[in-house]
Amino acid sequence: MKDWTTLDGFFETNNQKEYSRLVSLIPDGSLMVEVGSFRGKSLCSIAPLILQKKLSVISVDIFGSVFYFEPGVNNKEAGMLKDFVTNVHDAGLDPLVICGKSKNAAEFCKMGNLHPALVFIDAEHTYEAVKSDIETWWPLLLPGGIISGHDYSLGGVYWPGVFKAVNEIFPNKHHADLYIWSAVKE
Repeated sequence: MKDWTTLDGFFETNNQKEYSRLVSLIPDGSLMVEVGSFRGKSLCSIAPLILQKKLSVISVDIFGSVFYFEPGVNNKEAGMLKDFVTNVHDAGLDPLVICGKSKNAAEFCKMGNLHPALVFIDAEHTYEAVKSDIETWWPLLLPGGIISGHDYSLGGVYWPGVFKAVNEIFPNKHHADLYIWSAVKE
């Protein structure tokens, strides 16, 4: 297995630690959904824990470019899906991959009566998109389940849309570390 830190993407060791903490809180054998997987770095970072807990994984991404603010991402669109599949396979994972929009994947889960214990949102980072992703996945989440996401960032300095949507929907009812936010469905 490749060292996940060498994979292309924007996910660091401190992010991996918090993502691992959240995954460790969900029941063994449950379902988790990652919305926005890029080339699989974040999933690969927690692959040993996913395998240990025997989790089912659904990965949702358009696997094509939307406007990103990070330097060098748009020119890396070619081969995104192929790299994702290779990377997660090399990490021992075999997620259900849904190439499409978050709402379509949620509708698939709804029709299949699939209720995730964890949803991790790291797709489009606009206020409207993050708000929509939260509102789309929250009703499908199991009671006691966790909805979370990446790029919360220090008071919204880098991704103000993420910060605004999370704070608006979960005022004083969410946890946030440096970059990852989470809320529990009671």
